Amino acid sequence: MVAWRKSLVFSVVAIIATFVLLEVLLQILAYTFPKVNGLLFRTKMQSTIEDEKLGWRPNPKYTEHDRKGFRNKQVPDKADVVAMGDSQTYGIGVNQIEAWPQQLELLSRNTTYNMAFGGYGPAHSLILLQEAMELNPKLIIEAFYAGNDLYDSFSIVYERKQLPELRSSDPDMLKSVAELEDIEPFTERINRLFTMGNTERESTALKDFIAEHSAFYGLLRAVKSNYKYIFRKLPNKSIDWNSIENFANQKKEYCQVFNNGQFRTVFTPEYRLCALDLKDHRILEGLRISLEAIVKMNDHALHDKISFIVLLIPTKELVFKDIVWRDMVNIKKSYQDLITNEELFWQRTKELCTIKFWMAKD
Repeated sequence: MVAWRKSLVFSVVAIIATFVLLEVLLQILAYTFPKVNGLLFRTKMQSTIEDEKLGWRPNPKYTEHDRKGFRNKQVPDKADVVAMGDSQTYGIGVNQIEAWPQQLELLSRNTTYNMAFGGYGPAHSLILLQEAMELNPKLIIEAFYAGNDLYDSFSIVYERKQLPELRSSDPDMLKSVAELEDIEPFTERINRLFTMGNTERESTALKDFIAEHSAFYGLLRAVKSNYKYIFRKLPNKSIDWNSIENFANQKKEYCQVFNNGQFRTVFTPEYRLCALDLKDHRILEGLRISLEAIVKMNDHALHDKISFIVLLIPTKELVFKDIVWRDMVNIKKSYQDLITNEELFWQRTKELCTIKFWMAKD
C-alpha cells in the first residue's frame, strides 16, 4: 500500500513538473519570438494597433502578419499586384494561403501583396494608397464589398474625422445625418445587429487569467483551433449544422435559415440591410464617399501608369437570390428589401465608375 502511494505521488509530481517545464519553455519561446507570442497569447496580442488616420491597422507582431502588419509571409521589394479591401480580402475564417489574393498569386504567378484588413472601406484604401504604390505594382485591385463598406467609409469620415474633403458640404445632408445620429448612433446600431442583441461575454475571472498568462493553455487552444479547421476539411465531414441552425432559430429576429437539400446557410438580412439601406442618409453618404474615394484612387493610379480595377463583392444574400426566390416559401421582408437596395447600389456603382474612369482616360 505504501509503495502504491509513493508511486502515485511520484507520478503526480512528474506530471506537474512536466507541465511546469513545458510552460517555462513556451514562455521563453513567446518572449523570444513575437509570432509565437501572438499565437499563444491571443488575449494579450491583439490583431490591431491604433492608428491616427485609419483608427486601427493590423498589428505587425500578430500571427501571419508581416512587418507592415498585413497578412503576407513577407513584404516584397516589389509587387506585381496589390489587393486592397476588408475582411473578405484579408481572408477572415480561412488560412492565409486560402485568401483570394494569395490564390491569385498562385494562379497567375504574379507577386500579389494582400493589403486588406477587417473594417476597411474604400476611404481607408485611399489613405493607404501611397503605401500600396510604394511597392511599384502594375495593378491595384480595390475589393468593394456590399456588406459593410458603405458604413465603414461613412464612419472614417464622419466619426474619425479623416479625409475632410470627402465630407458633404450640403447643410441639409449634414442636418439629416446629425438628426439620425441623435436618434441612434450608427455604430451602436451596427453593433447591436451584429451581436444579435448579445452584449455580455460569458467568461470567468480564472479562465481569463489563465488565457492571459499561460503559454501552455495558449498552445492547447491553438491545437484545438487547427484541429477543428482540419476536421472540417476532411471528406464527408462538415461543421455542426444542427448547432448553427438551432442558434439561428433562437435568433429569428436577426437570422433566416435556408436549406433546400443542396445548399444550407444562415442569412442575416437585418444586419446587411442596415449597412445598405439607401433611405438612410448616412448610408447615402457612405456610398458617395466610397465612390469618390475609388475615383481618386483611379486618378492617382492612372497618373503613375498603374492599372486599377474595382472588384465587386456581393453579399451572400444576393449570391443566393435566385435560389431563394425559387425554393424558399416565407422570405423575410428585410431580405427582399436588402436585395432591392443592393441591386440599386451595384447599378449606381457600375454607372459612376464607368463614366468617371472613361473620363479620366479621355
